[in-house]
Amino acid sequence: PSLKKNPRISLCFFDPLARLQLEVKASVKIHNNNDVSKKHWEDTSWYSLQCYYMNESPGEKLEAPFMLKPNTMDEKQAFRFFTVIECTPIAWDILHLSNEGNQRASCTFDSKGAVSAATWVAP
Repeated sequence: PSLKKNPRISLCFFDPLARLQLEVKASVKIHNNNDVSKKHWEDTSWYSLQCYYMNESPGEKLEAPFMLKPNTMDEKQAFRFFTVIECTPIAWDILHLSNEGNQRASCTFDSKGAVSAATWVAP
């Protein structure tokens, strides 16, 4: 399902040196072709923005290795592909892996972003 139909995501991060895994569940708001996306567009380097000046879709098969051709469309056309996904945490779960015993905790947030519950849980 698309984020428009189901505006919820799960993000998972792992730091192998710290042996920490963090899962964040969040609701999302999509910003496309609005003031929020325009502000981020303006704050993004030209080098990074070049990727949005492509006619090809991500994952599209190509006849040969691809070189960016940023002059194939104007800024207005490219900007329509630029989207900001605003994430508001609903809950997180953190796991620390240790030879002495794994530790895990979870936390949930209310609609205003305040912690509504936090507890240690079995790994």
